[in-house]
Amino acid sequence: YDGNHKEENVSKGSGYYTLFHTVNATNVSIHDMVIHDTSNDVILIEYSSNVNVYKNIIWNPGHECIWYIYTNYSIVHDNIFDIECDAGVR
Repeated sequence: YDGNHKEENVSKGSGYYTLFHTVNATNVSIHDMVIHDTSNDVILIEYSSNVNVYKNIIWNPGHECIWYIYTNYSIVHDNIFDIECDAGVR
């Protein structure tokens, strides 16, 4: 997925255009994708459980590659990150 940051008139990490955002999700897998050039967080998971993120390639994120907030029983593994702004996983 091309986040198309170059064509957007927003600063990186300013809260616009999170690519994948789930709230109160259960039993979700995000895997086998190539994601690049985003304006904000690539994957944001909130108040969820059993959300597994694996075998993704993420480069040029606008902020976090993967960010879990109040999420339980979740695993991140076998991803490749090229971090330019903040963190791979938070």
